[in-house]
Amino acid sequence: MKSLTFFLVLLLSIVAPTNASAKKISYKTCMKVSQGINEQLPLRINRNVLGTTTYCSNMKGVPSLNYFYETTFTVTDRDEAKKMTQRFCTDKELRFLLEHLNSVVLHYFDPSGRKIDKIEISTKHCR
Repeated sequence: MKSLTFFLVLLLSIVAPTNASAKKISYKTCMKVSQGINEQLPLRINRNVLGTTTYCSNMKGVPSLNYFYETTFTVTDRDEAKKMTQRFCTDKELRFLLEHLNSVVLHYFDPSGRKIDKIEISTKHCR
């Protein structure tokens, strides 16, 4: 996961605007980031979660980056949203990614392919 995060930061530092007032990325740039991530997938996040693909949404405004996770469980932990929000808000590289997007959306699927959770994280969730 750390090498993927480093890759994201490197890619964003190359393609993201340097002007502080224009720090959100375009849909086209989001697609480049998503494509770079997808080249690294599938990726085992932990023993229960496999990252399978990403895509960008919101073509007309500031994009959101969507992650798809296959899990070994059928229900997410009650604290999963809080835990993932904390991770994206406190990890330096993930926060950098979050600050350049409208949001990051995490989609969780159980072993049968049924969607079990969707967590959307944006900088407004960070304290």
